[in-house]
Amino acid sequence: MHEIRYIEQIDSTNSEIERLISAGESLPDGFVLYTDNQTNGRGQRGNSWTTGKGENLAMSVLVKNTMLPASRQFVLNEWVALSVVAALQKYAEGIKIKWPNDIYYDNKKICGILIENTLSIKNNQTEIGYSIVGIGVNVNQKVFASNLPNPVSLFQIIGKEANIRDLMFDIVERMDFYKKLVTKQALEQLEMLYYENLYRKDEWHLYQTREVSLVPTQIRTTPTNAFEGCLRGVDLTGQLLLEHRNGQIKHYHFKEIEFVI
Repeated sequence: MHEIRYIEQIDSTNSEIERLISAGESLPDGFVLYTDNQTNGRGQRGNSWTTGKGENLAMSVLVKNTMLPASRQFVLNEWVALSVVAALQKYAEGIKIKWPNDIYYDNKKICGILIENTLSIKNNQTEIGYSIVGIGVNVNQKVFASNLPNPVSLFQIIGKEANIRDLMFDIVERMDFYKKLVTKQALEQLEMLYYENLYRKDEWHLYQTREVSLVPTQIRTTPTNAFEGCLRGVDLTGQLLLEHRNGQIKHYHFKEIEFVI
């Protein structure tokens, strides 16, 4: 059984778990904090993720004892993304994982995932100490701000409202199921399932490389050349494998490549 805590409004569920840990509260493995009104959520690349009041799901799960080496952090992305996809596929077909861990329907984003890891050293090996898994799902929102690039909600897909609390419980249940593949070190099976559910898998599409430059307060990326590529998989470190038209397969880190949609 999970300890599950609901907060009516919070700035960020990930940040709140961090605050509870810093305050000395002993939180169990699998502790869940959720809200339907997140005012300052965090996403990948420093983006924000804000829920419409009472319309969407924002949740965080504290994960301990995975015993994964730091070099295999991407396993957590695979595990969590598969859990969310499985929960959403109950409502509609065509839900896919957009590498590394956004969840898409068609060419639109329905869910974002942010995993924040702390590292520890055991037996001279750097391991993941604990992780805070943040998940934001567009559930019942009917209208989005015009400045958002490509959002979609479950309501817009299926044409009716879904129960936010039921969806939260289903995601947690799926995370328990797929975690068994992690703890049993059945990682090849997990990787295969992740690949089978990838958005644009084995299809030719446009991609755009990005040139990364460091500035004092942030990392800035500048779009460079676009090219046509075919998604062929993800390596053990989480790099995307794209085949180019000349047959060459190249590896790309998260900040080095973006999908042209």
